[in-house]
Amino acid sequence: MYGFGADVLTRTVVDLAAWLLSHFQYRDDSASRLQLDFGRNEITFFDAGHFSYSGNGDAIPLYLHTSGNGIDVDATVDGIKGRFLVNSGNEIGTFLSSTFVTQNDLVKKLDAKYRGYNGRGFGGDSPPAWYVRLHSFHLGGLKIDGPVARLQPANDSFNDKLAANMGQDILKRFIVTVDCKHAAMYLEKTPLWNEPAVFNRTRMIVDYNHGSDEIKTVFPGSPAETAGLKQGDRILTIDGAKPSDDPNDPLFKQPVGTVLHLQVRRGNVSRTYDVTLRNIL
Repeated sequence: MYGFGADVLTRTVVDLAAWLLSHFQYRDDSASRLQLDFGRNEITFFDAGHFSYSGNGDAIPLYLHTSGNGIDVDATVDGIKGRFLVNSGNEIGTFLSSTFVTQNDLVKKLDAKYRGYNGRGFGGDSPPAWYVRLHSFHLGGLKIDGPVARLQPANDSFNDKLAANMGQDILKRFIVTVDCKHAAMYLEKTPLWNEPAVFNRTRMIVDYNHGSDEIKTVFPGSPAETAGLKQGDRILTIDGAKPSDDPNDPLFKQPVGTVLHLQVRRGNVSRTYDVTLRNIL
């Protein structure tokens, strides 16, 4: 598929996202000619002197940061153009910056109803964000229907010249080849490239720490609320298994109607809650 010499290194990484966050930065040298295959948890590095892309992916122009590391692309959400940071280590999901949200009145336009936990910073919990389903996301000639995104609150710390931080929820739909030297990114569709995004069907937001999931937000009218779960509860097991540290735990995205049996500690009391999954976003 690729026209390059023998200087190619492919490695399997148990947690590709964590490896990218701790080991890799995009820059204009030979280390920035690589391919990411999230489905296989593989990263392939290409030797600069032999690299020439000849695959069938859609070519997306890249904009390299002139100060520091990072790459951006132009994209369109619901007909509104912006420049997006490409963040292959962002497991949580794409978010739109507060400046972009405010300038385009997106809370109103997207009829945002659900606001909740938005991660932690050095000073504690970040201000809550709105969770919405976009109508469409255009990247080059590619159109993705119905992705989920967070709308950042005012005064977030993200670069106000950028519209968004594009994460794995978009990138994992493709085999991604990055060629910083020639300022191009190539996206090869996987079979699931335009599958509708599935949001947590318990409709609660959790944060994994100290071996359990702490419930940070329970949305009104959600299956979690119906089951009696509350903010501050700790999920000790899910169907008998310990929670994972995956912020998008697939157990919470099982088919509508699935019943999860959660062992939960509230204060000094532990009991089981049954949560029936359904769509709400």
